[in-house]
Amino acid sequence: MKSLEIEYSHEFISNKIKDELILYDIWVYKELELQILKDLKTNFNFNIGVNRNINTLSGGQRSIAYLVTLTYILQERKIDHIQLILSNIIESLTKESGDKILAYLKKRGVDVT
Repeated sequence: MKSLEIEYSHEFISNKIKDELILYDIWVYKELELQILKDLKTNFNFNIGVNRNINTLSGGQRSIAYLVTLTYILQERKIDHIQLILSNIIESLTKESGDKILAYLKKRGVDVT
Protein backbone atom coordinates (compact mmCIF):
# COMPACT_ATOMS: atom_id res chain seq x y z
CA MET A 1 0.00 0.00 0.00
CA LYS A 2 1.26 3.48 -0.88
CA SER A 3 1.28 6.22 1.71
CA LEU A 4 1.01 9.98 1.53
CA GLU A 5 2.03 12.22 4.42
CA ILE A 6 0.14 15.48 4.93
CA GLU A 7 1.61 18.03 7.34
CA TYR A 8 -0.40 20.57 9.30
CA SER A 9 -0.19 24.07 7.74
CA HIS A 10 1.51 22.69 4.60
CA GLU A 11 -1.53 21.26 2.89
CA PHE A 12 -2.46 23.45 -0.06
CA ILE A 13 -0.01 24.47 -2.77
CA SER A 14 -2.30 27.19 -4.16
CA ASN A 15 -4.81 29.59 -2.57
CA LYS A 16 -8.04 28.30 -4.12
CA ILE A 17 -9.64 24.88 -4.37
CA LYS A 18 -10.09 25.32 -8.13
CA ASP A 19 -6.37 26.04 -8.58
CA GLU A 20 -5.46 23.02 -6.49
CA LEU A 21 -7.56 20.78 -8.75
CA ILE A 22 -5.95 22.25 -11.87
CA LEU A 23 -2.47 21.64 -10.40
CA TYR A 24 -3.39 17.96 -10.23
CA ASP A 25 -4.38 18.08 -13.92
CA ILE A 26 -8.09 17.85 -13.17
CA TRP A 27 -9.97 19.79 -15.82
CA VAL A 28 -13.52 19.06 -14.66
CA TYR A 29 -12.69 21.30 -11.73
CA LYS A 30 -15.90 23.35 -11.81
CA GLU A 31 -18.12 20.38 -10.97
CA LEU A 32 -15.66 18.98 -8.43
CA GLU A 33 -15.15 22.34 -6.76
CA LEU A 34 -18.91 22.73 -6.30
CA GLN A 35 -19.16 19.20 -4.87
CA ILE A 36 -16.25 19.87 -2.49
CA LEU A 37 -17.85 23.11 -1.30
CA LYS A 38 -21.17 21.30 -0.85
CA ASP A 39 -19.45 18.56 1.21
CA LEU A 40 -17.73 21.19 3.36
CA LYS A 41 -21.08 22.90 4.00
CA THR A 42 -23.04 19.69 4.60
CA ASN A 43 -20.51 17.78 6.70
CA PHE A 44 -18.56 20.54 8.46
CA ASN A 45 -20.83 23.61 8.28
CA PHE A 46 -18.15 25.58 6.36
CA ASN A 47 -19.64 28.16 4.03
CA ILE A 48 -16.78 28.76 1.59
CA GLY A 49 -17.37 30.61 -1.67
CA VAL A 50 -15.71 29.61 -4.94
CA ASN A 51 -13.42 32.65 -4.91
CA ARG A 52 -12.41 32.36 -1.25
CA ASN A 53 -8.69 32.41 -0.60
CA ILE A 54 -8.00 29.23 1.37
CA ASN A 55 -5.29 31.03 3.35
CA THR A 56 -8.00 33.14 5.04
CA LEU A 57 -9.42 30.03 6.76
CA SER A 58 -8.29 29.00 10.23
CA GLY A 59 -5.64 26.30 10.35
CA GLY A 60 -8.15 23.59 11.25
CA GLN A 61 -10.61 24.68 8.57
CA ARG A 62 -7.81 24.72 6.00
CA SER A 63 -6.74 21.19 6.97
CA ILE A 64 -10.30 19.87 6.70
CA ALA A 65 -10.86 21.68 3.38
CA TYR A 66 -7.66 20.13 2.03
CA LEU A 67 -8.53 16.61 3.15
CA VAL A 68 -11.99 16.87 1.58
CA THR A 69 -10.38 18.21 -1.62
CA LEU A 70 -7.80 15.41 -1.53
CA THR A 71 -10.51 12.73 -1.48
CA TYR A 72 -11.82 14.12 -4.76
CA ILE A 73 -8.33 14.36 -6.25
CA LEU A 74 -7.65 10.72 -5.37
CA GLN A 75 -11.00 9.66 -6.83
CA GLU A 76 -10.63 11.69 -10.02
CA ARG A 77 -7.04 10.55 -10.62
CA LYS A 78 -8.15 6.97 -9.84
CA ILE A 79 -5.60 6.58 -7.06
CA ASP A 80 -6.69 3.95 -4.60
CA HIS A 81 -5.10 1.78 -1.93
CA ILE A 82 -3.37 4.77 -0.37
CA GLN A 83 -2.85 5.39 3.29
CA LEU A 84 -2.77 8.95 4.60
CA ILE A 85 -0.35 9.86 7.36
CA LEU A 86 -1.72 13.00 8.98
CA SER A 87 1.19 14.73 10.74
CA ASN A 88 -0.19 16.93 13.52
CA ILE A 89 -3.51 17.46 11.72
CA ILE A 90 -5.95 15.48 13.86
CA GLU A 91 -4.17 16.69 17.00
CA SER A 92 -4.64 20.31 15.90
CA LEU A 93 -8.43 19.91 15.61
CA THR A 94 -11.07 19.83 18.30
CA LYS A 95 -12.17 16.32 19.22
CA GLU A 96 -15.47 16.88 17.41
CA SER A 97 -13.80 18.13 14.21
CA GLY A 98 -11.20 15.37 14.35
CA ASP A 99 -13.90 12.72 14.69
CA LYS A 100 -15.91 14.29 11.86
CA ILE A 101 -13.01 14.37 9.38
CA LEU A 102 -11.93 10.81 10.24
CA ALA A 103 -15.51 9.58 9.71
CA TYR A 104 -15.71 11.52 6.43
CA LEU A 105 -12.42 10.05 5.18
CA LYS A 106 -13.57 6.55 6.13
CA LYS A 107 -16.89 7.11 4.31
CA ARG A 108 -14.94 8.24 1.23
CA GLY A 109 -12.75 5.11 1.40
CA VAL A 110 -9.49 6.74 2.52
CA ASP A 111 -7.35 4.88 5.06
CA VAL A 112 -5.73 7.05 7.74
CA THR A 113 -2.96 6.30 10.21
